[in-house]
Parts: sequence; C-alpha cells; structure tokens
Amino acid sequence: MTNKWKPGRRIHLETERFRLDSMRRMEVAWHTYAWSADREVTGPLGFPNKKWTWLSWYKRHRKYNDRQKLCLAIRTKNATNVIGYEAIELSAAGTAILTVAIGDRSWWGKGVVTETRKAILDFLFSETNCRRVWGIPSVRNIPSIFNYQALGFTSEGILRQHGLHPETGKPVDHIIFAMLRDEWLLSSRKAAEQ
Repeated sequence: MTNKWKPGRRIHLETERFRLDSMRRMEVAWHTYAWSADREVTGPLGFPNKKWTWLSWYKRHRKYNDRQKLCLAIRTKNATNVIGYEAIELSAAGTAILTVAIGDRSWWGKGVVTETRKAILDFLFSETNCRRVWGIPSVRNIPSIFNYQALGFTSEGILRQHGLHPETGKPVDHIIFAMLRDEWLLSSRKAAEQ
C-alpha cells in the first residue's frame, strides 16, 4: 500500500456537507474557547468543571502537529466558523485513537459525527499506515456510543473505572470501540455496491 499523506502536511477533507481542515493548538483554542463554559460539551471530553481562562483552555489542548497528533476543524462548506472538531492521535504501531466534539449545539443530532468520521476513516485507512482505529467513550456518553455503533465499530469491552466523572469525581467506566482497516474497506465496498 502506498501512503499518500506525509506527516507534517496539513489535511483537508470534504464530505457532502462539511470541510475538515487541520488546526494547530493555537487555532483549536481560538475557535473553541466559547465552548469552555458549556459542561455538556466539555464534560464528555473529560475536562474538569471549572472556569476556564483563555490561557488555561489553550494549555488544556494537545500540541497538534499534523504528524502523530491531528485536529481537524469541522465547518460547513459555506461558512468559516468552526462547529466542532475531530482529533486523532496516531501511534507508531499503526493505531489511531479518536476524539470528537461538536461545540455548536445547533448541529447536535444532525449526523455531523457519522458524516465526518467516515471521511476520517477513509483518510486513515487509505493514506496512512493505520490498521486499527479506536475510541473509549464513557458509558454515560450515549451520543458517542450511538455514533460508534452507527459506523459499525465493534465493542471490544469495558474499561472499568477508567475515568473520573468531571463533575462528581467518581469513577466511571468506558467502552472500547474499534474498527480494523479490513472491516472498514469491506463495509465501504458493500455500501458502494448498494
């Protein structure tokens, strides 16, 4: 397999309704700071319940480098404002862990994650050496669980008391969801044949 994407190169993907463009740490903080006070956005990400300054919000985000740590802004095709982001952390072993946040509530429940994540999976499995993509939503994060299931991810088990509830500090379980390259290519091929 020939990898087309070179680490360090910015990524630009498109879906029917959205554009996904690489952002660096400063851009992520700039475009998402308005979400910092919304517990329904930050809670599922595991962010502590506190009043965020712009600087503390900036420091909370990873140093995205378009190499092994990627963050793609989600925008509608005809707008410049960021409605969410897809974050990816690639490992040298050929795996990638996913995180997503939709900060613009007017887009909740409108299929943003399933549509953008399809583009992410196509990119990872066709243009990188990635062979396994996974995520670990909290068992309380019903929208995230729904999205993994809708895309055909396999539930591989429960990480008991893996995290802490951001408001109560009590332990919470997380579910491991994963998709293998061969599984995604097979499901994509079947979808194309229909």
